Amino acid sequence: MLNMRNRYVAAVLLSLTTFSHGSYGQTPIGGAPPGAAAAVNGPPPPVGYGIPPSAGRADDVDPPALVKRPKLSDKAPQPAAAPRNFEGVWYHADPLQGNILRDLYGARLTYTEEAKKILNYRREMEKAGKPLSNASSKCYPAPTWSFEINAPFQIVQTDDLIYFVFQEFHGLWQIHMNQQNSPAGERNFGGYSVGHWDGNTLVVDTVNFRDPMWLDSAGTPASKDVRLSYRIRKLEDGKSLEILTTVNDPQMYTRPWSFVRSFAWTPNAWMLGEYDCEHQVGESGGATRYGLSEDAQAPQ
Repeated sequence: MLNMRNRYVAAVLLSLTTFSHGSYGQTPIGGAPPGAAAAVNGPPPPVGYGIPPSAGRADDVDPPALVKRPKLSDKAPQPAAAPRNFEGVWYHADPLQGNILRDLYGARLTYTEEAKKILNYRREMEKAGKPLSNASSKCYPAPTWSFEINAPFQIVQTDDLIYFVFQEFHGLWQIHMNQQNSPAGERNFGGYSVGHWDGNTLVVDTVNFRDPMWLDSAGTPASKDVRLSYRIRKLEDGKSLEILTTVNDPQMYTRPWSFVRSFAWTPNAWMLGEYDCEHQVGESGGATRYGLSEDAQAPQ
């Protein structure tokens, strides 16, 4: 389980259950994010951000689904009619990728030399049978790439806060509404997120990460100074949640780039299962963290 499936270490190795910018400003929903025009010649994608079949799909096989998406009857619970009400449980509508190889427009990611060294080192260690540990394998909060994991999440809203509660890791993404900026100097594992509404789209800006991190379970890198911007909206009569993420990280990438994920309304997964990370990763009794090696800067 420690080769391909290490890419899904949170979902496959650590699971106890049964069962991803620069700012967009006023860019229209179907418009191109910053840097996209330079990446690929041709028109922007249509409204809905349809992904080309070759864009960012993992080369390996997706792990088995941990939640069966139901065929909803007319009597099944329905999502809230209000377009700004995201409350409820959501689960992948797209195939899991685990390895973000390309951006929204199908262009390969443009790594800096530093990012290439880090990513190549992580891949070499995995091929050598010594996969590196990431934040989740240490029980650190890892909401940034929780969207890439094969488990549901629940959204709870108030006027001032929007919470994404992830079943895996019991991760919590807290979005602060009615604020202008993130507090200076405060750094967290999940960064600090400030949101506002652009029509019926939730726009979120996340900065101030505590550590460098993995953007996916394959080790796509981000520095602690990355800026992640999100545009989140409901589609398909509220039964689909689309999350467009833009990564702005000059330390790791030569230009901002974006990717998109879609999640389906999944009322049969409303009860999030218990998750005991400390027990899974290893307690003082001498458990071994599944053979993972400590992640470190690639040798120079």
